[in-house]
Amino acid sequence: MGIKDILLNKGWAGRTIDRPETIERINPVIMELTGLMHFYEDAAARLGGTAADEIHGSLRIMRGDIGKLCEVVYSCGGVAYSGTDIEPGSLKLGDSLFEELADRERAFVALVAEEADVEHQIRTRAVLSVAGANGETRLKVLRGLSGR
Repeated sequence: MGIKDILLNKGWAGRTIDRPETIERINPVIMELTGLMHFYEDAAARLGGTAADEIHGSLRIMRGDIGKLCEVVYSCGGVAYSGTDIEPGSLKLGDSLFEELADRERAFVALVAEEADVEHQIRTRAVLSVAGANGETRLKVLRGLSGR
């Protein structure tokens, strides 16, 4: 948390990154979250039962986060990553699916945390913050499902 965050609470002052750079920085986050969503779908299909139900709850929130991140890109005049290059069912997890899924989720959370150091517009910062918090929540769900 920087001094501007403390002094201005929810407002903002000073320079933020421009629209093209915002698009350039947010599209990889969308790409990572879209891929992660496909891996969660694979896990849900392989697990079934109540574990699949919990994962489907996480998928609903992931889709919302992807939509909000896409709105950020659209509002900057860009074209958001759509995931059309990923064939359904092409992204599969290995045998230790909980560990692999948790590793991928941690990588996503780290990617979002790196963006906290960038001078994004306040709305973009808020969307990234929520997406990161939702990733942390999914990590807790994975720990519960894996019995750790």
